[in-house]
Amino acid sequence: MNGVETVVNPSDEQEMLHMEAESMMNSRVSECYELANDFVANNQYIEAAAAVEELLMIEPSHREGLVLNVRIQELLGKHEGIQAAYFKMFENYPDRQVAYREFGQFLRLADRIPNQVENQLLNCLAIQPQDGFAHVLLADVYSRTKRVRQALLHLEIAVRYPLEDEGFHDLVVRLLQRFHEEGTDTSMVRLTLVSNVGNRGRSHFKRAMRAQQKGDRTRPALSRMIQRVWFKSRAAK
Repeated sequence: MNGVETVVNPSDEQEMLHMEAESMMNSRVSECYELANDFVANNQYIEAAAAVEELLMIEPSHREGLVLNVRIQELLGKHEGIQAAYFKMFENYPDRQVAYREFGQFLRLADRIPNQVENQLLNCLAIQPQDGFAHVLLADVYSRTKRVRQALLHLEIAVRYPLEDEGFHDLVVRLLQRFHEEGTDTSMVRLTLVSNVGNRGRSHFKRAMRAQQKGDRTRPALSRMIQRVWFKSRAAK
């Protein structure tokens, strides 16, 4: 204009190109994430895995993408893929305690070596010592490996921090039943339980008790024992 040529600074031009490329990558990351979720919703798990893989190639530390990757691998049901997905999560977010707990739960359900399960649950508790679910899972590991004192300790800690979760209460009931059948004193655990669960937690626990009692004549004895503790607790109040 007016015979004057505009001179673009090379560094400014490079920065503009960089910003444009970054914008395109961010856009593609969003597209891949939405696409992967759509594939999951339509039960197209292989396609979902490919979409989230592309996402993580562009942005390896994408938190939601890493979580979705774990979910997709679990839906595919391949042990190696699930384990690799969790390791990617730990590599990028080593302080995410829920991931350690969920990985420990996965290893437990897959009947892996108890030490592997224990290590992941201890990693979780090192970050969040009040994770009740991690404690009850660890109690189950110790119970299965005949470390009764440690199992009781972690079960008692678990019921100090009860969750409104059916799986949590189901496992607490199964552990109490196992100890009851073995003749192990669980009075401290039961007292702690009734002192800490609220009304909703109590409802979850009772449903878990009923589910466990079906088809097993020995289980009403445990139910009566728990009810006596609850009755005494109410009377004391």
